[in-house]
Amino acid sequence: LLKDIVAEASPKSKMAYAIFESNNNIDLGLSKLAITIKGFEVELLNGNPVKGKEYSKSCIGCHGKNFSGIISERTPSLPQLSNWYMQGQLQKYKQNILGYRVEDSDGYSMSSLMKNYSNQQIADMVSYIKTLQPRKQLNILHGDLENGKIQYQLNCMACHQKNGKGNKQLHAPNLVGLSDLYIVNQLIKYRDGIRGSGNGDKHGKVM
Repeated sequence: LLKDIVAEASPKSKMAYAIFESNNNIDLGLSKLAITIKGFEVELLNGNPVKGKEYSKSCIGCHGKNFSGIISERTPSLPQLSNWYMQGQLQKYKQNILGYRVEDSDGYSMSSLMKNYSNQQIADMVSYIKTLQPRKQLNILHGDLENGKIQYQLNCMACHQKNGKGNKQLHAPNLVGLSDLYIVNQLIKYRDGIRGSGNGDKHGKVM
């Protein structure tokens, strides 16, 4: 029935149906149109680390004084993440593209917090965080290294590169230096549609 409706829809309405198709992973015959949807684009700004130090005080409770993350809070280490990636993620939280589902309690908290900041203030925060040195993370899950290597090569390497350092052109972040617990939690969220299914989150949908 939906396919019949789409076939007779106006071009403007077809775009709305294409977004619906993309967000709900169903086939309405608009896959080519869905690919053209621009979706969210980060507004990359130059930040002021002095101002950012003050703004980022609100982050210390969950990410720690050196922003290396706290296992009990399920938070990531931030200094090894790139400027473009952090600004993009924080802007997604601000716009309810990330953290909009209450099942994602950690993301929901982030979304609530980021609504208080402008894109410029977010850039200032990130600028300050990038002045800090990354610290070694604990790996506590003891996964199968050899099987993990095979799975990474099959499923992750094309975007995140052989060395795991990511690829800006593909909007793939650096994974090296994140704790195994944090990475596993995020992959489960992507798998279950709790993360990456936000309206306009094209790159999240790839994950």
